[in-house]
Amino acid sequence: MKKRFLALCLLGILVLGCLGLSGCGIKNETLDQQMTRMVTALNEGDEAAFTAMLYPGMGKEYDLHALFAQLEEYWAPVAPEELSLVSFHINAGTKGKTSEGVYAVPGNEKINTLLLVYAETEDGIGVSTIYLQQRDGQGAGPAGRSIPQWILTGLCVAFQILTIVDILVKKPRKYGWYILLALFFFTFNLRLNENAFSLTVPLGAIIYWCLRKKLLWEKARQTKAPVSSVPLSPDIPEAGREGTRES
Repeated sequence: MKKRFLALCLLGILVLGCLGLSGCGIKNETLDQQMTRMVTALNEGDEAAFTAMLYPGMGKEYDLHALFAQLEEYWAPVAPEELSLVSFHINAGTKGKTSEGVYAVPGNEKINTLLLVYAETEDGIGVSTIYLQQRDGQGAGPAGRSIPQWILTGLCVAFQILTIVDILVKKPRKYGWYILLALFFFTFNLRLNENAFSLTVPLGAIIYWCLRKKLLWEKARQTKAPVSSVPLSPDIPEAGREGTRES
């Protein structure tokens, strides 16, 4: 009973964690600071402040003046504190770290989200991606995370939940540890020309399914009832046969 309660608690933690990543009051100090600077520059039309906060070398890839003008076309002044962080993830590697956040933008008829990627590498620090998602599905700025990538992330979470349900139903030995394993995932970024792709892999759940057949076989072998090896005595009468009369 205690193990079942623990398993249900872990499942609840996973669901609450998914809701938290959906934007239930999450915060990230680094991203919030960069968002405030970016929004202030767009509100005031300060191209110099905008350019100063970009990652080194972006001027070689993009026409920064044209980029700022394109962003201004879709932007409507809004106080930075009115934007809310709905999701973020951190990618750390040997050459540095990138922080990616998506903010909901209220009161704008043209756009609904702002995506920022802040890079901290050996080559420098700064905003490497800014993307305004339009309400008609188009976008302004260098490409950011796409709808198919969000769908893949949702499928990853669904696969984790399915795995935990299977563990609870089949209950292999030490199944509590396999529930914890199923919660682990790995996120990595790919970049193709100007397009950045973020993929999430449910690594722990995949490992469980690779081991599932063996785990269930071991459980069946250990729980199988032993067969009696003691032979029946030939003197014991068969069921239904009358006993021997006394002489």
